[in-house]
Amino acid sequence: MVEPKEYWEKKVQELKDSGEFEEAIKILDKIAKIEKEETGEEFWYNRAKHYFEIKEYGQAKDAINKDLERGHKNFEQFFLLGKIMFQLKNYEESLECYNKASEEHSSKFMKQKLKIEQMKNVRKFEDAVKYSDAVLQIKQLDADYWHHKGKTLLKLGKIDEGTSCLEKSLELTKNQT
Repeated sequence: MVEPKEYWEKKVQELKDSGEFEEAIKILDKIAKIEKEETGEEFWYNRAKHYFEIKEYGQAKDAINKDLERGHKNFEQFFLLGKIMFQLKNYEESLECYNKASEEHSSKFMKQKLKIEQMKNVRKFEDAVKYSDAVLQIKQLDADYWHHKGKTLLKLGKIDEGTSCLEKSLELTKNQT
């Protein structure tokens, strides 16, 4: 089992030995970030991201599951778990995770809309405007989401659905530029 911090420390040494000092400094910053995150609220989620980055998918899955067990359920956790399950070739579970990620995303949007209506009903219009601003900050599902979901659907033989998702990803990517 490779720990992310140890993996990156080894990488720093390799870079130093080959004279790539600027790259080594960037990775040292990454190590410092990992050390800082070990005491944070999002410890398990961040650990899962680091394991995913170094292709330790089993450990990434275990870490994100610990985060989910603690009740931290949001778009980011389910999206990362979907990518992990894809790498582990568990395509059905990957698709379930992407669907849960989408549900969490929609839930966040709906909660904000409900708050707006509640504030209007009690005539707290300034608060309603604040919640409206928050709704505007909630982005639509991005190209990366649609890309990963599309790849998973293709792996499951769902060609039409997968193609549709990939087309949506391309459209969103095109609109970003």
